[in-house]
Amino acid sequence: MISNEQLQAVLDEHVPAELQGDFELRAICHSIAAIRYPVSPSEARLFSSPILMPADSPEEEDYFKDTGMILLESCDQRLTWRIGEIQDAVFGMFSIEEEADLVAEQ
Repeated sequence: MISNEQLQAVLDEHVPAELQGDFELRAICHSIAAIRYPVSPSEARLFSSPILMPADSPEEEDYFKDTGMILLESCDQRLTWRIGEIQDAVFGMFSIEEEADLVAEQ
């Protein structure tokens, strides 16, 4: 089980403080914490098991990547998208001038 401290560490690393209450961002961070802090040897084996990845071009060779790394990359991408969705929704409520003022304040 993921501790509150582990979850908070992941939130602090990946999510701006003002967005840490968002349910979806918290769920994604919980997934990241589960990968980083496996609670059993079987979970650790699962996340460290290699998957054969196809090469990006015919000149390159296929390669192996840990399952956990693939999952972390997916979580990171989803975090980026969700934070963008929230920011778009917030900035969408303001006029262009108000948005420029908010950006300048940051």
